[in-house]
Parts: sequence; structure tokens; C-alpha cells
Amino acid sequence: MNITYVGIAVVIGFALVYLYFRAENYRKELAIYRRKADSASKVGRQLAQQVHDFAKADFLLLKERFTRIQTGGSSNIQTLRFTSILFEAAEDVIAQTSMNDKTVIEAFKEYINQSGQYGFGDFSQFLLQESEHKQQLWQRNTLKDYLQLCKTCLLDLES
Repeated sequence: MNITYVGIAVVIGFALVYLYFRAENYRKELAIYRRKADSASKVGRQLAQQVHDFAKADFLLLKERFTRIQTGGSSNIQTLRFTSILFEAAEDVIAQTSMNDKTVIEAFKEYINQSGQYGFGDFSQFLLQESEHKQQLWQRNTLKDYLQLCKTCLLDLES
């Protein structure tokens, strides 16, 4: 009987030592994966900042053109009105889209509903009356296409 207890104790002891070393290996692997995740997160934040900076620079060039159009006037009042909404919301949309996990439409909708002058429904109606190209740019829901929509509206105002 004594030998049986000793055998069981040895097996349990071996199992505990084995589990301890396995747990240590898992802790080391977890530390490695955490470092990799932290590094990837840092790179992601840097890329998001670069996207933000490039989009902001592109927008500033567009805004200069838009300011010239506003001061010169345009015969297409409705397009001018809704293009101005696109431009007013652009800085917020760029920041929310590039630095947070929001889509362009979510960020724009949040901005336009907070601004109070026009609702998102008014803007949607405007888009339905516009060209299919503008509607497609809007539906793609990316920052690049949002800026392209701003450019397209500018071109319409300039012509």
C-alpha cells in the first residue's frame, strides 16, 4: 500500500512540475505577444496620424479653392450650401475617421446633427438629386472618397 501512495505522490509531483513549466512557457509567450501587440498598436497610431496629416493637408488645399469660390459667388446656390456643409464638417470627419474607429458617414452624421442648421436627411436628399458619381463616392464611405466628393463639388461650383 505504501508503494502505491508513493507512486501516486511521484506522479502528482511530476504532473505539478510539468504544469508549472508549461505555465511558465505560456507566460513567456504571452509577454512576447503583448510586446508585439503593443508594437503593432504603436505603428497603427503612427499610421493613423499620417493618414490624418495627409488628409488634413489635402483638405487645406481644397479649402483654399472653396474660399475663393465662396467669395466670388456661385450660381448654383444649393450645391454651394451643401458643399459648405461638407467643408464645415471635414475637419471633424477627418479627425474622427483617421484617429477613431468611426466611418465617414457616422462622423458626418454626428457632426451635421450637432450643427443643427441642416439635418442628415436634408443632406441625403441633396445627394439623391446629384450625379451618380457623387452618390457612389458617398456610399464608399472612406476618407479618400469623402475628399474626392469635396473635390467633385468644387469642380461643379467652378464650372
